[in-house]
Amino acid sequence: MKKLTIMIVALLGTIAVMAETFEGELNYRNFENHSKAVRRLSRGMAYNGARDMQVLVKGNVTLACDKTMHITTILNPDADYVIVYSDLAKVGLKYPYKVYADFYGSTLGPNPVIEAQTKDYAVKETGNSKKIGEWDCKSYDGTVSVSANGMKPTVNYVNIWYIPKYEASESYRHAFNGVLVPGIIGKWTYNSTAKVPIIGTMSTYVSMELKTAEARQIADAELLPPDDVKIETTNDAAKMYGFHGKAVKAVKKAGLYPTEAEKNTEVTYKIDEEWDF
Repeated sequence: MKKLTIMIVALLGTIAVMAETFEGELNYRNFENHSKAVRRLSRGMAYNGARDMQVLVKGNVTLACDKTMHITTILNPDADYVIVYSDLAKVGLKYPYKVYADFYGSTLGPNPVIEAQTKDYAVKETGNSKKIGEWDCKSYDGTVSVSANGMKPTVNYVNIWYIPKYEASESYRHAFNGVLVPGIIGKWTYNSTAKVPIIGTMSTYVSMELKTAEARQIADAELLPPDDVKIETTNDAAKMYGFHGKAVKAVKKAGLYPTEAEKNTEVTYKIDEEWDF
C-alpha cells in the first residue's frame, strides 16, 4: 500500500509540471536588420526596423499576422493546409501543409528540406532559467549550419528564452522557422550569415520579444481568411515570391511601408538586455 501511495504521489507530481495547452493571443515586437542583398531578394519583405506580430493559437492551429506588412499565415496541420494572404492586396496562396512547412517553415529545424542539403543542428537547452516580464523562462542556445551543393554553409545562431508553462505545437514551431523549442517563445535573437557566389554576403539579424499573452477562446472564424481575399491553391513554393511582390506593392500604395526600411543599420541587441524598440 505504501508503494502504491508513493507511485500515486509521484504521478500527480509529474502531471502537475506538464506544460499547459495555450489557447489565446500572443503579441510580439521585433527589431530586424538585413543586408542589402537580403532586402533586394526578398522583394521588400525583409526590411530594417521594427515589426509587430500577432499570433493566435488554438489546438494545433496557429495564425501568425505580420501587422506591419499586412500578411497573415494560417498553419493548420489537421486540415493539411497553410494559407498565406495579404489583406491589402486581397490575394493569397494555399499550400499542402508539408510543402509549406518543409520549404518555408523549417529554416531552423534539424532536418534537411531540399535535395543535396545537409544540416548540423546544435541548438540545445542550456539549463539556465530567468524571469522575463511575468513569465518564468528557460533557454535554448546554439547554431544551425546549412550546406548544399558544396557551397559554404549558412550559419544560423539562435538564442531563445521560452515559457515552459505553455506547450508549443507543431504549427507554432513552423510559424517560427521550425526551431525545436518545447514551449512558447518569450524572447529570442537570431543571426544568419551566408556567402553566396555572385550575390555576396547575405546577413540577417532578428530580435523578438513577447509583449502580451492573453489566454482567451479563439473563434474558428478568426482562423480563416476574409471572404474578399482570392486564394490560389498551389504546390509551387516559388509562387510565394510573386505573392510577396504584390503584398509589398499594396503596402506601399497604402502609404504604410516603413519609412526607414532601406536605411543600412547594424544595430543588434543582447538577449539579456532590456530592449527599447
